[in-house]
Amino acid sequence: MNNSTDEQRFLQLQNLPINDLQTLLTFGGESRTGKRHELIDRCHALMKKSKIIREKCEELHNKRFGHGDLPTIPYPKDKTNTSKPPHHLHLH
Repeated sequence: MNNSTDEQRFLQLQNLPINDLQTLLTFGGESRTGKRHELIDRCHALMKKSKIIREKCEELHNKRFGHGDLPTIPYPKDKTNTSKPPHHLHLH
């Protein structure tokens, strides 16, 4: 990854509101808590490691600043949660 692209991605993150940064961190399986600069740094580290995170950031940025009609990237399936949903009692 070249520096200009890395800088562009960092600037893109700085333009996102905290809610979108938290969405990106949730998508990447990271903690959503912290100060704004901590969220940005955490998101930036994720983007360096994962193409899907870069694409999700691009999606969030496009939705916020235009091109919101593009398809969304679904959240990854949680492989650790293998329990069955609870049975609902049907009361008549």
